[in-house]
Amino acid sequence: MDSEVALALMTKVKLVFERDGNFLSFPLSTIAYKKEDLGFVQGELTEDRLIKLKDFSLLVNQIPDGTLWPWTEDRCLWDVYYEVLKLATLAPSTQSGTPEQAAAFAAVHRFLKEALPDGSEKDSQAMLTYRQYEDRWLQLQAKYKSDSFTAQSLTDPVAKQRWDRVDEPILRQQLLDLERDWATNGYKAEVEQARRLDEQRANSSPTMIWEEWKKQFIPDIVKWTDVRFAQDFCPTGYSPSNTIESTEWNKFTLSDSEVSGLLKQAPPDLKNRLGSDQIDLDIASLSFEVCSVKIERAWFVSDLFRSRFWKMPDNSLLSSGQFPLSGKCPSYVVALVLARNLEVKLAPQSSKNTQNLGRLQTMQALSLGAFKIAAPSAATPAGQPLMLHAAKPAVSTAFRPVAPAARPEARMQPLRASPQMMTARPAPPPAKMMVRPQSAAILRMQDKVVVALPPSPPPTPPPAAPTMPSDAIYILAFVCKKLPLCPNPDPSLQW
Repeated sequence: MDSEVALALMTKVKLVFERDGNFLSFPLSTIAYKKEDLGFVQGELTEDRLIKLKDFSLLVNQIPDGTLWPWTEDRCLWDVYYEVLKLATLAPSTQSGTPEQAAAFAAVHRFLKEALPDGSEKDSQAMLTYRQYEDRWLQLQAKYKSDSFTAQSLTDPVAKQRWDRVDEPILRQQLLDLERDWATNGYKAEVEQARRLDEQRANSSPTMIWEEWKKQFIPDIVKWTDVRFAQDFCPTGYSPSNTIESTEWNKFTLSDSEVSGLLKQAPPDLKNRLGSDQIDLDIASLSFEVCSVKIERAWFVSDLFRSRFWKMPDNSLLSSGQFPLSGKCPSYVVALVLARNLEVKLAPQSSKNTQNLGRLQTMQALSLGAFKIAAPSAATPAGQPLMLHAAKPAVSTAFRPVAPAARPEARMQPLRASPQMMTARPAPPPAKMMVRPQSAAILRMQDKVVVALPPSPPPTPPPAAPTMPSDAIYILAFVCKKLPLCPNPDPSLQW
C-alpha cells in the first residue's frame, strides 16, 4: 500500500497522542489480535488465557529506544527494575520526622492505596474515581485534537464554518464541563496533592520506601514461568479492562487533503524507514476507530525512576535523559494506541488504480504500516470507489518467543513450582504452562467505577458506505515514557 498514506496515518496518531514527555513508537509490521485474544484481563485464567497473558506481557515490557518499535526480548523492563532494587546504593534518611509528620504521611498513603490481606496494595476508591475521570478526559482531548487537525485541512467552506461555529465549541465546552466535574466529584485536587506529599515521604525516608518497593517485587511471587520456552515474565495487563467491548472509540478519517498536510509534518526517521516498493494506489479517504489503554503493572512503581536518593554501584546509567535515547532503560511502555474497523476508500476513475486493480485483486492482503488490509475478490463496478477492509488475523501475532538457547545469560533462571503450590493446586502436565502462585493483586486491573460523565457530542453522520464486520484489533503505536537522567543522585545528600 502507498507508504505515504501509512506515514500520514502515523503522523496523525503522533500529533494526537503524544503529550507530557511521552513519545510514540510504531511497529512497521502488523501486531494484530482477535477480539477474544485480548480478553485475558477478565474472567478465569484458563491455560489459553495464560499463554495470551504471557505473550502480551513480553511484548509491552520490551524496552523502546526510539520511534520504531523493537522486536527483541534481550532485556525486559522487569529485568532492569529488579536489578536496581537489588543492587542500588541508597542515601541515608534525611530526617526521622515527628510522629505527627509520620501520621500525616501514612494518612496520605492510605488515601491513595488500600491494603489487601496478602500485604499487597490496590488503588483506593478515590484513586479509582480519579483515574476514570482522567481516562475520560484523555479520550475527549484526543478527539478534540484529532478533529482540530482534520479541520485545518478542510477545503469546503461550509464544512470549515460548521467546525468553527458548531463542532469545535461543543467539544471545547465538553472538555470544560468534564474538568469542572472532575474537580468537584473526581478528587482531582485531593489526589494530586496526595501524590506530591507521598513523593515527599519517599524523599525523606529512602530506606523505608525502598523496602516497601522491594516487597512489591518479590520474584518468587510476581514472576511466572512458561516451562515450554523457559520464559519467565511478570503478568502485565491494561485498563480500562472493558475497552475492547466499548462503543466509545473515536473515529479518525483522513481525506486526501489531510494526508498531504500530514506528510509535511512527518518525522524524518519514519520517512526514511517507510519504503515505497509496495503497490501504489490513489486513496480518497482512510477511516478507522481508535482508543488508548493504559498498561497496568502491579509489581512496578514508576516513582523509582524519578527518585534521587539512589545510584548504581558502578555509576551506570539507565537513561541519559536525552534524544537519541541511550542507556539500559531509556524508556518504557505506559499505554497502547489501539485501532479497529479500518476502511480504505480508493479514488474512483483513477488511472493509477485502474492499472493496479488486477494486481490488487490477486493478492491475499496488503500492508499499510501496522495494518493488514484484506484485498477484494471481485472488481468494483466502474465509477464506484473501491473499499478495502482490515484483515482478520487468524492468530495473535504479538510476540514470537525466542528459543531458550538464545536467551542472554543475564536473564533470571526459570522459577519452579514450590511445594506449597503443588499441594494447593494439581501440577499441570509437562507440556503445559507452569506458573508461580501470585498475589491477589497481580492481575487486578482497573475496577469499574460508575460516575456520571457528560455524554460525547453526537458525531456528524458519515455518508453511507459498505462495511465489513471485523474483530481485528491492531496495536497502532506504543506510548512510551522517556526516563529523565536516571539515576540522578542528589548531590546534597550524604553518600
